[in-house]
Amino acid sequence: MKVETSSIVRRPAEAAFDFLVNLENEPRWNPWAIKAVKLSEGPVHEGTVFRATYKRFGEMDVKITGYERPKRFVITTDTKQMSGRHELMFEPAEGGTKVTQRGDMRPKGLMKVMALFMGPMMRGHFRELARGVQTALQA
Repeated sequence: MKVETSSIVRRPAEAAFDFLVNLENEPRWNPWAIKAVKLSEGPVHEGTVFRATYKRFGEMDVKITGYERPKRFVITTDTKQMSGRHELMFEPAEGGTKVTQRGDMRPKGLMKVMALFMGPMMRGHFRELARGVQTALQA
C-alpha cells in the first residue's frame, strides 16, 4: 500500500533534512515512534542503521538506503510482518521547505489479511506524520 503527504516548514531544506534524517529525533515528529538508537558509527549517511521501537510494530532495525542531502533520503525496514520504504523529499517553497513523504508498506504472511484495514490506518498515520514534521520543525 502506498501513501503520500506533504507539509511546508519554515526552515531551510538543509536544517529540515538534518533533523529528520537523524532518526533519534523521530519520536519528536512520529507519534508511533517510541525511541530510536543509532547503531552505526559516525554521522548519518547511506547505510546507517537505527534500532527503533514503534507502537503497533515493536522493535525493528531501520536503515537509511538513500541519502542525497538536502534533497531526499529513504528509510527501509524488513521484518517478518512487513517490508517498508519511507522516502522524504525536500524542495524550496515560499517561506521555507516543502517536505513530501512517500510510504510503501508491504505486509507479509498473516499481515496480508490485515492489508484491507491497514490502508486507511496508514493514510491517517501519514497525515499525522505531516503534522508532526510541521510541529517539530516550527519549534
